[in-house]
Amino acid sequence: MASLEIINQIPSKEDLLIAYDLRNTVILKKKNIPEDIEYITSISIKDLSAENTEFESETMEGMQYLGSGVGGSVYRLINDDGTPSNKAIKIVRTFPKYKPGSDIPFNYSKLLSNSSYEERKSYKPGGLKSMTMNRFQADFFRELRNRQLKDDQTPNAIPKVYKYVEGALNDRLRNEIITEDPEGEKKFPKGTYVAIWVMEYIPCIWSNEFCGKTNARRNWESVRELNNIRYTQENIAYNQIATFVLDDMGYVMKDLMNPRNFGFRHNGEVVFFDPVVIPYPSQNLDTNTKLMASLVYGFAGENKFTAAIEEGNYYKMRLF
Repeated sequence: MASLEIINQIPSKEDLLIAYDLRNTVILKKKNIPEDIEYITSISIKDLSAENTEFESETMEGMQYLGSGVGGSVYRLINDDGTPSNKAIKIVRTFPKYKPGSDIPFNYSKLLSNSSYEERKSYKPGGLKSMTMNRFQADFFRELRNRQLKDDQTPNAIPKVYKYVEGALNDRLRNEIITEDPEGEKKFPKGTYVAIWVMEYIPCIWSNEFCGKTNARRNWESVRELNNIRYTQENIAYNQIATFVLDDMGYVMKDLMNPRNFGFRHNGEVVFFDPVVIPYPSQNLDTNTKLMASLVYGFAGENKFTAAIEEGNYYKMRLF
């Protein structure tokens, strides 16, 4: 049975039909009285309080463009004296987690049915697949921030997260993005819904050959080579984050074979700062989230992760 604190969050316009705990989430079956619909969702006080759809004219003064990924861009923040800071900001294009002004989940199934096959499969900015992937990653980093604010233990292989916000992109921040990023105007049209988080800047990455802290010239598509004893430090860090993210946060990860998604602190610690995350397992998910996950899993779907987890390989090797 879910805690009384959770149940007390149900608005008066809704009837709670059933609520129960599953791992680190609470599953609610509710009925919205004015709209006469029933729905099942996973929700918590933490999710509701972290949502910021007003955006509060959020701006970040002084940004140095670092690069772009699927549907998003990363910048290093600049201190008031003009020196580079130890923080980075990531801005991704996505859609709301909840229906604006409500705790009813955003209608993803409608978004899915109204999208073309090309939009569903595309990783281009604004493509449904890229925005879905970004939605999961945004939720993941928001939860990390909440955990770290409460001083909950997180592995060293996860970056520190300092701030999180989401909502419609305001003109001032959009202009800063366009100034720094040549593709910014195309990636972030006016009024685009975005998620933004400020996190620790990782200095030794692919573009500077990891500051010489590991061999940058290797076969990044070979699981066998990545698991070589020469890269034990990376594999220990991966084991820590894979275990924590699955067992404590309820996600599986992919794309960590990609050398652009991890780096090193100056002290040599490995940090995985850009994982693709998918809520797992599907039986714990509401219908909305299950549809979203199915789009991101890729070939062979959830079953390939289940097999790797049961065999133990998932925790030891960057398979996906």
